[in-house]
Amino acid sequence: MTKRYIALFLPTLPTALAARRAATRAGAPRVTFEAAGSPLRLAALDAKARRAGLAPGLGLAEARARVPDLLATASDPAGDEAAPEAWALWAQRWSPAVARDMGARDADGLVLDASGAAHLFG
Repeated sequence: MTKRYIALFLPTLPTALAARRAATRAGAPRVTFEAAGSPLRLAALDAKARRAGLAPGLGLAEARARVPDLLATASDPAGDEAAPEAWALWAQRWSPAVARDMGARDADGLVLDASGAAHLFG
């Protein structure tokens, strides 16, 4: 039997979770920043912020100077860590093996064994 896996890559998870927590205007670039230390530094960016030329580690003041309509939220490492864990537990209903994909940086994905379910999708 051939093994089949599904890999879910979630590079903008922290900014997506921040958007769900805060009821703010849609469409503007969104970032999270590390609240510890000075100056405040960008921690995670959505696709719009990356297209605007921002990068993790950039100072928040400089980012706001470059992108005036930037939406910035303090990062929530505990919440960002809990979401993939909850999704992994949820995915175990349909997959016999679920693992966190730690990636090159942080835990930014899930890997699911889909060997027994591939026939359900054609």
